[in-house]
Amino acid sequence: MERDVTGACHCRGSAPPLAPESRAPNGAPAAAAVPVDGERERLEQLGRLAGDIAHDFGNLLTVILGACETAMDEVPPETPAGAAFARIADAGRRADVLCRRLVDHVGRVDAVPEPLDLNALLDEMRPLLECVAARRARLELRLAPGLPAVRLDAVQLQQVLLNLVCNACEASDPAGGTIAIATAAVDGGVELSVSDSGRGMDPETLLRVFDRHFTARPDGHGLGLAVVKSIVTAHGGTIEAHSAPGNGSRFTLRFPADASADPSGPGGTGSPAPTE
Repeated sequence: MERDVTGACHCRGSAPPLAPESRAPNGAPAAAAVPVDGERERLEQLGRLAGDIAHDFGNLLTVILGACETAMDEVPPETPAGAAFARIADAGRRADVLCRRLVDHVGRVDAVPEPLDLNALLDEMRPLLECVAARRARLELRLAPGLPAVRLDAVQLQQVLLNLVCNACEASDPAGGTIAIATAAVDGGVELSVSDSGRGMDPETLLRVFDRHFTARPDGHGLGLAVVKSIVTAHGGTIEAHSAPGNGSRFTLRFPADASADPSGPGGTGSPAPTE
C-alpha cells in the first residue's frame, strides 16, 4: 500500500487466492486455524486501507456538504432545487456518520511522519478550508514566516485542520463570522491555532470537549475533537481549548521542532509571509 502526493492510499497488486476449506478426517469442517504471519499482515494492511479510504472519502464529503449548504442558503427551500439540495445534504451527513464509524471501528491509521513545512501545508489547503468555512464565516490565514520544520503525518494533520475548521464553522453565527488560522514559532517548536468569533462554550461543555462521543450538537457524533486530540498527542504535541459564552473559541496546538530537519529545507526561510 502506498500514499500518493494527495495523501490517498493505493493498494498495488491483488490479494492471494483463498486456500481450499480444510476438513477433518470425518468430513466435518476443521477448526479455524490461527492466521499465519503473512495472513495477519495482509489483514492488517486491509484494515489500514479501509481506514484510509474512509478518512479520505470523509474529507471529500466535507467539501460536498460545504458546497451544498452554501447553495441551500441561496435557493429557497420550497423550490424543487431547494428540496434536492436538502436531500443531498441529508444523504451526505448520513454517509459522513458511516465513514466516521468505520474509522472508529478500524482504529487509528499508522502515522507516516516526515519533516513538514506547516505554512506550506496551510497554503495548499486554503481553497478546501475556504470552501468548508464559506457557508458561515470568512477564513483568515495569519502565517508567521520562518517557522522551523515539524515532524508530522501530513494526511493526519489535514484531518485535524478540517475537524477544527468544521467545528468553528458550526459555532459561527449564520449571519457571518471569522475563522482565523495562525502559526507562530515558540520555544522549541511551532504553535498552530484555530479560532472563531462564534457563540463559544460554557465551562461544563469546555471541560468535556475532548471526551469521546460527547457532543453539544443534536446531529453530532462526538468523535471529531477526540480524534483530533489523539492525533496531536500521538505526534508528541499538545492541544488546549479556550472559550467563553459569546466570545468564540480558540484551539491551540503545539508541536516540537524537528531537530533532524535541514534548516534550509521545509519550514525554513522559504515559508510564506502572513496572508489574509
